[in-house]
Amino acid sequence: MEGRLVWVYPNPANSAVTIEYQDIGRLNQQFLLFNTLGQVVRSVTLPPGQTRLQLSVGELPEGVYWYVVSGQENVSGKLFIKH
Repeated sequence: MEGRLVWVYPNPANSAVTIEYQDIGRLNQQFLLFNTLGQVVRSVTLPPGQTRLQLSVGELPEGVYWYVVSGQENVSGKLFIKH
């Protein structure tokens, strides 16, 4: 995990995920979760001064999702949701 700025777990997820982040700068950053059609299905602000946030995903259909953190290069990943 060294060198990463954002961790999303558990993966696969069921009802919620934890977003852990560090060193995102002084401005609020957006964590965006996309479905396979490229539609934003969740958007949450990662406020500076915090390092962890819970995000509910239980109401999303099972499948593969992609996340990115706006304003951060190379901060992206894949999330599996399984019920």
